[in-house]
Amino acid sequence: MKSGVRKALRPGAYRHVAGRDPALVLIVDDYDHTREMYAEFLEFAGFRVAEAGTGTHAIKTVHERQPSLVVMDLCLPDMNGWQAANILRRDARTVDIPIIALTAYSRTHARDVALRAGCDVFLEKPIAPNALAEQITGLLRRRNGRAT
Repeated sequence: MKSGVRKALRPGAYRHVAGRDPALVLIVDDYDHTREMYAEFLEFAGFRVAEAGTGTHAIKTVHERQPSLVVMDLCLPDMNGWQAANILRRDARTVDIPIIALTAYSRTHARDVALRAGCDVFLEKPIAPNALAEQITGLLRRRNGRAT
């Protein structure tokens, strides 16, 4: 991570937004380096982070760990992020977990399908890690009834 980003963000800046300390965020992406980059930044920002490289692994991890929020790539090797989001939305155990779609697939159709599948927010890659952290914070605050 570039030192300028670390200087602009104080450690633990986003720690108290999920109603428990700290929030667990699941990063789902089939590219290891993408998951690792966001995981490192989010951990530095005060989140706990879990990672998954496939839709199937994401669903299993959500059931096992009950994260505060999921950041879901839409293009995954086994099932796409739209399908995984839809499965999570149909399950009473996971229906209320916010999902951010994060993808390089930027067609308007992708946004519409992601939102219909149950994603709360649609973001296009590349996105600065601090902008992602701000989106996560906003969703967690809304989920817990706090003003942003």
